Amino acid sequence: MKNDILTNLLNGEKLTLSEINQILPCNFIVSPKKNESSSEDIISKLTAREKQIAIKISEGFKNKEIAKSLGIKYETVKTHRKNIFRKLHLKDISQLIKLFIQE
Repeated sequence: MKNDILTNLLNGEKLTLSEINQILPCNFIVSPKKNESSSEDIISKLTAREKQIAIKISEGFKNKEIAKSLGIKYETVKTHRKNIFRKLHLKDISQLIKLFIQE
């Protein structure tokens, strides 16, 4: 099941929230080095809303689509997105996706 989800992701398909939740719980691809935080610790820095938005970003949704689906303003999504990348020290979306994919 999880391999099917990963295959779909690698083929450029959008993942559903249910599929993301199936692969989130443990053993993230990013493995911590000694004296570094685990991926779970890193993700725990996000607020509940930031986690929602991070999942939608990793599913391939655009800011306007996220805003509409969550009933918030486009500018609010942009602010959350900026905060997510700042808090997690990310440079691009591929790094965000790696945090949410299980081996």
